Amino acid sequence: EVLAGLFTQVLAVCAELGMGQVGVVAVDGTKMEAAASKEASHSGAHLEVLEAQARRMLAEAADADRGDDESEAIAQTRRVANQADRVERIRRARAVVAEAMERKEAEEKKRGKAIRPVGNVTDPDSRLQKTRSGFVQGYNAQAVVSADQIVVAAAVTSDPTDVAMLEPMLRAATQ
Repeated sequence: EVLAGLFTQVLAVCAELGMGQVGVVAVDGTKMEAAASKEASHSGAHLEVLEAQARRMLAEAADADRGDDESEAIAQTRRVANQADRVERIRRARAVVAEAMERKEAEEKKRGKAIRPVGNVTDPDSRLQKTRSGFVQGYNAQAVVSADQIVVAAAVTSDPTDVAMLEPMLRAATQ
């Protein structure tokens, strides 16, 4: 709140000096790295559930491999059935992960622990942000700049896309 007030005061001084004409503005965003590891973007419960699902799928594949001495026609039929079944198995795996997270949250509530949102365990507000050189765990900083290069509005969001920020940033610049 203090910084927002100071920012407003600086813009008022710029306006008195004839700077910061907002007839033409530029809006842009840049990704800022958070003090959080990309690898910390999954909770332990997520990984345990996914590992269990992977073990089950590998066991199913091993069972199918043991059936190699059956005729090729039966094996081909199994492969087609497995491909058709893949979407259903992925849906079930997602449901298992969601259910595990709900159980974990319920347990944490019972123990009086704060519930962490799904995301990064080091910095839960940060998100993976795509950059030209790959991904960073961080934020998307937005700025609206006047034609004479005065920043007239600024914000930081965890939303990785700039498109959704155009309207809010133009509204902030108008204010």
